[in-house]
Amino acid sequence: AADLEGALSEVARHRPAADALHERLAAEHGVLILGGSGPVFAQGIGGNRPVNRATLYGPAGVLGHQDKQIMTRFEREDWDVVPGTDGLTLFDTQAGRLGVAICYDSEFPLLSRALAEHGAEILLAPSCTETEAGFHRVRIGAISRALEDQCVAVHRHLPVTIDP
Repeated sequence: AADLEGALSEVARHRPAADALHERLAAEHGVLILGGSGPVFAQGIGGNRPVNRATLYGPAGVLGHQDKQIMTRFEREDWDVVPGTDGLTLFDTQAGRLGVAICYDSEFPLLSRALAEHGAEILLAPSCTETEAGFHRVRIGAISRALEDQCVAVHRHLPVTIDP
């Protein structure tokens, strides 16, 4: 935990195994799975800095990914995580047209509005926070985006406990 750079690299190192697992499960069960977002050191993005990326898997394989657009202060100042450069992605799926607003992104109305104006029917808002206040900010943000944009919002939270 004291080596933030090492932690980012270690989590990113396990991405191929997580991708393979999600692809297998989506194919085996005939479902869509939005994998948890995490650091990806992608060529040409942010130099040597990672993006926070969530990948959408379907029965036939990877449907694409969404990179987080707006970093929290901790991500920006302490981890030096950078926003993705691909913008927002709309996924046409058997469940409907999906957009993804990763964690803090769900707190900014214009990102979800852009997705809705391009046809998003369902907004997926995965989050991972270490405080109850963070959980509620994202949940209320997702609920607000659903109300404002007249779409369904699905919020999935992974709690994190940080020992002092």
